[in-house]
Amino acid sequence: MDWITTTQIAGVFALIAGIAISYYISRRKFKRRAITGVEVFKTYEKAWFITLIEKFGKLIALILILGGAKLLIISIF
Repeated sequence: MDWITTTQIAGVFALIAGIAISYYISRRKFKRRAITGVEVFKTYEKAWFITLIEKFGKLIALILILGGAKLLIISIF
């Protein structure tokens, strides 16, 4: 029976964190939509800032997901 390695634990945590961040951002984006399907913001500045932060967050989530998957693959071989 093989022991769980630190690489596997880091890979799982990175994968879960990436998926959680992506889910949270997508959920917030969905809840902002009006009945017509258009996102609703109070001001232009708020819309611009939130969209920028969400893009950056999605990039971080993607990096975590890919990094976690890579760590898990490396630990298998």
